[in-house]
Amino acid sequence: MTDKDETTPEITLTAPWLDRWLRGLSTPEIRLSDDPVVVAALERALVAAEALEDCGGDEARVFWAELPRGSYDQFRALRDEEEPEDWVRADWEDEYPTETGWFKIALTRYRTMIGLSINTHGVTATTDGSDYHKVDHWPDPRLQLIVAWAEKATKAVVGQVQAGMYNEHVAANLPYRKRIGKIRRADWWTIAPEPRDWHLGDFSADEADRLYNTVEQAREKCHRERVAEMTLDDFLRACQIGYQAVKADGATNLSPRELYLRHADGRHDGLLDLDPTSADAFAEWVKSGSKGGHPWEILRGGNSTHVSLYASYDDQGWWFTVAGRSAGRSVETARIYLALVAAGLPAELRDATNLATMLIGADDIGIVPEDVVPRYCHSYFPGEEVISFMNLEPELADPVIDRAYWYPIPLVRLNPHIVRSADPRPQEHHQVDQHKESSKCQN
Repeated sequence: MTDKDETTPEITLTAPWLDRWLRGLSTPEIRLSDDPVVVAALERALVAAEALEDCGGDEARVFWAELPRGSYDQFRALRDEEEPEDWVRADWEDEYPTETGWFKIALTRYRTMIGLSINTHGVTATTDGSDYHKVDHWPDPRLQLIVAWAEKATKAVVGQVQAGMYNEHVAANLPYRKRIGKIRRADWWTIAPEPRDWHLGDFSADEADRLYNTVEQAREKCHRERVAEMTLDDFLRACQIGYQAVKADGATNLSPRELYLRHADGRHDGLLDLDPTSADAFAEWVKSGSKGGHPWEILRGGNSTHVSLYASYDDQGWWFTVAGRSAGRSVETARIYLALVAAGLPAELRDATNLATMLIGADDIGIVPEDVVPRYCHSYFPGEEVISFMNLEPELADPVIDRAYWYPIPLVRLNPHIVRSADPRPQEHHQVDQHKESSKCQN
């Protein structure tokens, strides 16, 4: 089913309507506008926002604003007429359980340009008048409506901060699906056993414990006992041990070279062209460095969903390093590493502690806002070893909320550089506990 084509000039701005419009933005690049109505509204919004403390970087002001969800009939009108009524009603109750929807507004200034983003989506920016930023006129009445709401919301938030109401209101009412948190993986597996089964498969608790208890001892042994020299055949035999450990297709009947050809990335950088028995040829090839290929990617995948086996050397000799951080490949990574160690080969496991902790369920899964794709979200958890991410699923929200740790919501404060009147309104000196550590904007 597809949503209705929206061409009607009669627009009532509601939270579902704005969410749908934001999701429909076709490019991550912000669209510049020289529409005088849009430009004037952005200028007024930023002037109002300058009463708030700068978050740092392009004079950014970031804050939460509410927008009424409207009626169910308005929500229903946004959906395809053929969709079953019970589906639409369930979506309405899951996505908009309260009277308002929440949107994170960011207003920024770069030189003479003003930018607006909502929920991390770049909405629009003004031009600086140069030929480089010259754009076709874009008199979109929907954009005018959105920017007008952003201006109104900005002024309302400034008033709430000045009255000492904003931060406590946000802390008490911002939906958890908009927040950042983390949950212990074992707790998540208790709530949702299916992800555990997908993640671990037949990987036993004994294997997980053996990995956890092996990594330090094996690391020390790896640094004491190296291989004096290595050939292409030696490397491919190590690959074969790994393929057999994960029961890769053909592991019982194909040669090491055939297995590598079947399962590796394919861009071998000339590796397979070497004399298979020459230690000098292999050493010279490794010393020459990468030429743009992926010769060590022995189980192919995406940027973060492959498994690599590296051959490394120093003046003490050669050793292997196994690497594969993604949850979906962690079991294969662990089994390849354990098999190499069991075969007596010097082997290290990259991110060993993190991976071993993951496989016994003792690490944390980062919870990111619903508008954020839960991939490559490490920047939301600075200084922490969080390597898996998720959104808060509506059907499992209550038990996750209860068991998760939720990070403080960044405070929004008044600009200390703006002179106050002789009789200022109350400032926000008394905040709820969760605000104590957070005073800067969260991107």
